[in-house]
Amino acid sequence: MTIIPTPRRPLPVMPLPARTPLPYERFRASYPNFVEKIREGERYRKHVLASLGASAPRERHSMVRQVLRDRRLHLVYAYHTIRRLGQLGTATPASINALAIGCNVFVPTRGERVVTRAVSKGSGHRLVQDFGPRRRMHQALVADVLRQLHPLPESQMLFHGGMPMAQKAIATAYQQAEMTHGVEVDLVGFYASIEPDRLAEYLRPLPTSVVEYVVWDTPMRDDPSVHAVVGTMPAPTSSPPAGLSLGSATSPIVGELIVNLLLASANEQDTITYADNLFIMGRSEHEVNARIDRIREGVASLEVGALELRVGYSEGHDLSRAFEFLKQEGVAEDGRFIWRPGQAKRMQHQIGGSDYYLTDEVIAAAERRVRHWRRSYPSWPEGDVAEAVHLAELAVWRFYRNGDPSNRTAAVHAVVVAWLAEGNARGLFEYIPVHHAVSQERQNDLMRELERWRRIAIGDPVAAE
Repeated sequence: MTIIPTPRRPLPVMPLPARTPLPYERFRASYPNFVEKIREGERYRKHVLASLGASAPRERHSMVRQVLRDRRLHLVYAYHTIRRLGQLGTATPASINALAIGCNVFVPTRGERVVTRAVSKGSGHRLVQDFGPRRRMHQALVADVLRQLHPLPESQMLFHGGMPMAQKAIATAYQQAEMTHGVEVDLVGFYASIEPDRLAEYLRPLPTSVVEYVVWDTPMRDDPSVHAVVGTMPAPTSSPPAGLSLGSATSPIVGELIVNLLLASANEQDTITYADNLFIMGRSEHEVNARIDRIREGVASLEVGALELRVGYSEGHDLSRAFEFLKQEGVAEDGRFIWRPGQAKRMQHQIGGSDYYLTDEVIAAAERRVRHWRRSYPSWPEGDVAEAVHLAELAVWRFYRNGDPSNRTAAVHAVVVAWLAEGNARGLFEYIPVHHAVSQERQNDLMRELERWRRIAIGDPVAAE
């Protein structure tokens, strides 16, 4: 008898849910010709800025004014301003053109609201200004022009690769130039201490009116009616900012130029920097201290504001002992550098007993930060273990807040992973934070499940029943 197999019925193909187009995608579909015009403008902007950067000093006085008045560039900056503000979904070519037509960095901007808000920074806060579209457009244009007029040395890492390149530069100086000593030096209150008196001189050939109306933004400081406040902890002030405005697109590049001037006045241009944080290196503790003294003299000689230096903690500036730079802890071991998050940064991801009422969103944000700094320190030997322990603690707190079975399973798995990562160095129950506000039943439930997993790990057949 021949058995004829029953043909398999094809599985139904389930259509994927339609993805909602992004604002840019909708805008591009609605106005393809305008988007192509912006792309052409981008190529033109790249060419114009490169030409400005390559121009001879005697040509720049007139050339910088031509660039700042260029209507083709204004349209590109207006478009990107609207896109960065998240307003592309309601924008049209006509509205973007209207913003571009109003671009004039040589005259004051009046009537546009400036919002001050408090932003968390470590254990403290700082006040940041949010600007409207016209000011943002002006700031972006002027910032790009300044970067071409005043190229920065590669040792200033804010615009040259950030912290990864700063770490690499420190390691290179240690390994190749025998710079075995170093210490972090902070310019205290740097941005808030900058004064306007000689800014125009330091930023030449940028026109004085542009410095006044865009970089320093005198109209914003003179008109209290444009200020609004967001947030209450701590209570932001509606007063104009002291020094360079945090939130302005011009402040980072202006700050970098002032740092460069300070270092040049001390003949220490090869100093590794990240914004207002310097890392002073030398072949001995004495050499490092001598360089700090020269920079301190340079700070005193340059008229930019009441700046002060604060030298960080170190053990004789010896880089073979643990030191910190921008809350990153480094140490030289066997000729190579190992980096890990500093103590203050690690503490940001720990949830204490007083934080029981943190929201699920805050816990999720802490998890993202933990995973992020683990990726940021690939040479950190105990990084995997530290990540597992932090994630276990966060998972337990999530279960404490919401006793859903899926949260319990996730907490158990996270604790077991941390336990295994530490090589069973401590008991499973030691990973469970105890809090009086947590239901004793929920804590006991988690402990019972962890005990079952412990028995499975040691091969106890009873646990599998």
